Amino acid sequence: MTTPSNRPGNARRRLALISDIHANAVALDAVLAALAADPVDQVVCLGDVAATGPQPREVVARLRALACPVILGNADAFLLDPSPAAGGGRAGPRRGRQGTRGGGPDWRGGPGERRPQRRPPRDNPRPP
Repeated sequence: MTTPSNRPGNARRRLALISDIHANAVALDAVLAALAADPVDQVVCLGDVAATGPQPREVVARLRALACPVILGNADAFLLDPSPAAGGGRAGPRRGRQGTRGGGPDWRGGPGERRPQRRPPRDNPRPP
């Protein structure tokens, strides 16, 4: 079967997808070194570039030098607009178990649904 990628005259292109760098230039350098050892045709960054890490300037400079397309991640969007309407707030973007599992900030349920609270104390404490 002839497909667009294996037709005569069409070379296959290799694409590297990188994401969730979070201002870690050391980790980004390790990834870029691996890509230099096994070159690709294009690098695309899927976001979360500069937030929450120690080296945001260095990471942005390296990505600019690559001239690769970068998609705005949710953590990067928070840096640009930390207002509650944009998903930010005093505590910053949610992470871990309180993160955006299931495709959105309302992973616990529908809008306005609250997280289950701890059980209230028992009326009759356990005997010693």
